[in-house]
Amino acid sequence: TCNFCHTLDPSQGFFGADGQQTFEGEPQLFKVAHLRNVYQKIGMFGLTGVSNNTGEQVRGFGFLHDGAIDTLFNFLDAPTAPFNLMVDQSQDLEQFMLAFPSDVAPVVGQQVSIGPGNPDSCDDMTCNDCGLVNQICIDVVDRINVLNARAAEPFDSFVFSSTDTVTECDAIAKTVEGGVVKGYARQSSGLYRPDDGTAEITEDALRAKAYPEGDAQDIVYSCVPPGSGERMGIDRDADSVLDGVDNCPAWPNGATLGTCTAGEVALVGSACKSAGDCGTGGFCSQAQEDGDLDLVGDACEPVLLPEASRGWLLALGALALCALPRRFGQRRG
Repeated sequence: TCNFCHTLDPSQGFFGADGQQTFEGEPQLFKVAHLRNVYQKIGMFGLTGVSNNTGEQVRGFGFLHDGAIDTLFNFLDAPTAPFNLMVDQSQDLEQFMLAFPSDVAPVVGQQVSIGPGNPDSCDDMTCNDCGLVNQICIDVVDRINVLNARAAEPFDSFVFSSTDTVTECDAIAKTVEGGVVKGYARQSSGLYRPDDGTAEITEDALRAKAYPEGDAQDIVYSCVPPGSGERMGIDRDADSVLDGVDNCPAWPNGATLGTCTAGEVALVGSACKSAGDCGTGGFCSQAQEDGDLDLVGDACEPVLLPEASRGWLLALGALALCALPRRFGQRRG
């Protein structure tokens, strides 16, 4: 039966699947698809010759491993489907699957952009001058308000927190200011924290940056899974050093997490929390170390550099480099 593979066990984090593989005789084995977000997959705008255009969608990829089926009903009622259901049975099962427990609030994954590059948005204070239907402008601003509101709404979750109540999502914003990518993460206070360590700002102040008189280009707001806002918004490597002031924003080299820049060969480049994690002679870069002073941290250099304690290796390398031109010169001579 369907529920043999599509398991519901929130305590184990199973919302429609438990890691088993399919057995339909496909050339490639696939994991059983979970059912936790099937309501978000409806949105292929209809299949030509099969169904009518389904209108604007938040997102949509379709069903099956290749996304080839546009709606759950068409999946269940297809002539080639193995279910052999009556039409009313397919309709009932479709509605049941759309309401299947997911442990994820519907707002997770939703985005909206605002700024000059988005023709559907304009400053809500100057909508009458946009040359657009005012309602379009209002809809974009309202969507931003919805994302912020859901980011403050408590949400009980088995997966994201087994002991504490989290919110429906974490709200973040991404933009470009002065030619530099910049991120913001919404705090529990409602203020947005920038990734360069400067003062938190209100959402109104952030939104104002999207217009010609502001500092930014288009601003993209996103509702990301609870607990991931700081990582996705302002500290991508989760090392406690914010992206805007991190000399290795994608490689950890901060107090909470570092990268082995010396030690056993097999461990160099791996994550660490102490020098002991890096093996014999190991060094765990956790203080933004930059051995060659090029403003790029040792943790993400193309070739990891030895630390200051191994300065003799640097000196030896420098001597070797100096000798290369002389040797080559002698060969040419």
